[in-house]
Amino acid sequence: MRNSRLTTRIARFYLQLAACVLQIFLYGCANLPQFVITKDVLTAEEHTNLGVAYESKGELDLAVKEYKKAVEKYSGYAIAYFNLGNIYLEKGLYDEAEEYYLSAIEKSPSNAIFYNNLAWLYIYGKYDLEKAERYAGDALKLDPSKKHIYLDTLGVIYTYQKEFKKAEEILMDALKSAPNGDASSLDHIYKHLSDVYDKIGDRENYLIQTQ
Repeated sequence: MRNSRLTTRIARFYLQLAACVLQIFLYGCANLPQFVITKDVLTAEEHTNLGVAYESKGELDLAVKEYKKAVEKYSGYAIAYFNLGNIYLEKGLYDEAEEYYLSAIEKSPSNAIFYNNLAWLYIYGKYDLEKAERYAGDALKLDPSKKHIYLDTLGVIYTYQKEFKKAEEILMDALKSAPNGDASSLDHIYKHLSDVYDKIGDRENYLIQTQ
């Protein structure tokens, strides 16, 4: 009789075990500890790509989190610092933007666009036109193939410095250097040229240039 009861208990145990194993495969067993995988398996590049996707949808806070995860994964990943600088510039957090732009330049000192965007920060955010001119000039030296972009930046700087003749000459040079198919750059240059002619009261000259 005792052996019969023991056999019944053993049989019941194995039935419960089998049922639990089946639950694990189908639903998970509520009576077993739940395991959460916390290891970050994404690379710095993958976090950055995810940040770019969030940024393109206007989800800037989520983008910031991904870019910061990228630099945690790889402290030398310059583009993640640069992207953080761009977001903080857009948010009007200029000290943070400056910090990340400078970090990007430190990690990749030959990337001209990093210097150019830092120049824009000093134009609109930090209001230091001397630094802005220096960094835009650095960008121009580093990458003459995109001189129209950096000349445009310099043209804006000279406009703010009220050196209107110099600004006009630089912006005209930018127009000549811009690729014909680069509509975005051409629009920016024409807009900045318009600002120059507005300030010197010469709208007629601007209309001639745009014909």
